[in-house]
Amino acid sequence: MAIDKERHDKGEQDFLYSVGVKLNESRRKKKLKQHDVVSILEEQYQYKTSAQHISDLENGNGSLKLYEAAILCSIYEISIEEILRDCKREYAKGLLPSYNRQRKPNMTKDELEKLADGLHISAVIVDPSAASFIEV
Repeated sequence: MAIDKERHDKGEQDFLYSVGVKLNESRRKKKLKQHDVVSILEEQYQYKTSAQHISDLENGNGSLKLYEAAILCSIYEISIEEILRDCKREYAKGLLPSYNRQRKPNMTKDELEKLADGLHISAVIVDPSAASFIEV
């Protein structure tokens, strides 16, 4: 799952910004610079990224992947719940799309569009074994 700024409305972008602010505050409390975080990610987690990506996340821009948030929380020695504390509240307000919905077998085109929840989808990668999905 990724929370991607380009695919969401103003409320969702505000949520991403608040998560970014929390990440920034947590990094600063640990007295780490963004390039320090990049080094730790590469050395301890074999995860390659850039200081620019960390900056983008902290400014609410770009895509925040759940595993990135989890790794950053580990580095900053905080819980992911602390970073995502407002997620349930924002979800309850309807600001975040439901990522827990699943496609049903024999779903119609209209049902699939409703599942997408108004997000612009430019491409879909489908497991070849999902032949009924390819037909939709």
